[in-house]
Amino acid sequence: MNVLNIGKAGEQAFAHKLRGSKYQVEDLTGNPAYFSKDIDFLVINPETGNRRAYEVKSDSRISQTGNLFIETWNRNSPKQKGWYKFCEADYIAYFDFQQKFFHCFSFADLRAVVDAKEWPRKTCGNDSLGYLVPLEEIKKQPSYMTM
Repeated sequence: MNVLNIGKAGEQAFAHKLRGSKYQVEDLTGNPAYFSKDIDFLVINPETGNRRAYEVKSDSRISQTGNLFIETWNRNSPKQKGWYKFCEADYIAYFDFQQKFFHCFSFADLRAVVDAKEWPRKTCGNDSLGYLVPLEEIKKQPSYMTM
């Protein structure tokens, strides 16, 4: 399965996980107004009115490596920025494609971890470059949860 199909599978799994929950979910994956913001879903709590923008990332190797790939450069995106440089989501839902569940955390917590030290850099195929951040570091953050 190619990278785009794995990404779509993660987005579909996210929508499916929240279907039937107390939350209202607006799928923005096909809305061009959100492409430049790298936001896939708007999740609304009808009881409180809280709205959170989610970006879904999918990874087929996270369960083997124990690392998140945080893309900082991409040959195919505007100005060659990776999603970490332009994403405006409140939360990241990082899909473990092999284990079929999500690691969820706030973008603010991710930034705190990434900015705390110099992480190893790695290429992903020929099109992107980013940091390898141990999942264990993300799990220490207050917003971390699985679903």
